[in-house]
Amino acid sequence: MSSHATGGILDNVLKLFPFSNIVWNADRKLESVLRLLVQTIDNGGRILEKIELLDGHRLTGIVIPAATETTIEHKLGRQIRGWIVTETNNNTALERRAWDDKHLVLYAASAVTIDLWVF
Repeated sequence: MSSHATGGILDNVLKLFPFSNIVWNADRKLESVLRLLVQTIDNGGRILEKIELLDGHRLTGIVIPAATETTIEHKLGRQIRGWIVTETNNNTALERRAWDDKHLVLYAASAVTIDLWVF
């Protein structure tokens, strides 16, 4: 199979699965099947990029003293869209007081240590 008969991604797939050349000789439909597979995978990646919740990371061990506003550097490099508590040592209410492209300010009525997913 010549490299100009396939796209760059398809060439890489064929390199990863050398048996496909044997199948190619036996069945000329392999290229169209692999193209469909690559296209499906590529489309799936584009869909995942649009899910804002996935575009984030976890912050761990954040200590918030009782009745205090605590400024947290979220390290997203952009305006924060939201946050989710993923772990807590105290079931206290948290309140967002402010946020911007660098920081998230949270308030807790009682002392708490939390992990957050910020996105």
